[in-house]
Amino acid sequence: MIKHLFDDLKQIGKKKYYFKNGEEEIYFSNNYFEIEISYHSGCIDLVINYNGMRNNCFCSDFFSTNEKDKIKIIFSSCDSIEQKCKNLAQFLLEVTKEKV
Repeated sequence: MIKHLFDDLKQIGKKKYYFKNGEEEIYFSNNYFEIEISYHSGCIDLVINYNGMRNNCFCSDFFSTNEKDKIKIIFSSCDSIEQKCKNLAQFLLEVTKEKV
């Protein structure tokens, strides 16, 4: 369902996609960080592997407090899953370009 909704993020790194038992995982990685986006039962989760530490986006040093608040707004919006994914992809593209 979300396989192609994050294709814009190919600009930040190599894409890997996995699907098993209804759960989807998409990874984008480069020399600096790896972003893992998972989708299962209508929920999206975002995990960052940065500086050798793999953390949920809300616990990671990768994002500032303001950026974490923006992610919370995207996740809690009443938008469809497709729109949430597009908003998250756009946000991640903007933020990661600044950090590379």
